[in-house]
Amino acid sequence: APPSLPAWLERLRSLCHGVTVTQKERFKATQAGTQSSITCEHDDSSYLFIYWYRQELYSGKTELQLIGLSIQGNSPNMENKNYTIYRQNVTHASLKIPPDEAAEPAKYFCAVSKAQ
Repeated sequence: APPSLPAWLERLRSLCHGVTVTQKERFKATQAGTQSSITCEHDDSSYLFIYWYRQELYSGKTELQLIGLSIQGNSPNMENKNYTIYRQNVTHASLKIPPDEAAEPAKYFCAVSKAQ
């Protein structure tokens, strides 16, 4: 059997538990005029909020633009109405990128949270 951790270290380990967030498509090429979608998954069902962000490439802008957020069991709150968020379940969501936006070079990010 593996050696047990000291009690203080075990408590610290339980406090430092992190959630793993995965975007399935690390890189995705899209064709002008076609819509696209990307997915986001995480491994902790206590994280009810999924946020989607966009960062323009080659524009000189560095800030992330909030596209919208999805709260499990509710309709998405969209900052940019051109996009659509689909929530498959508490740990899976996808972002539908409209054709006009898919034609522009950008990075997309998802993030999760327990609270807004």
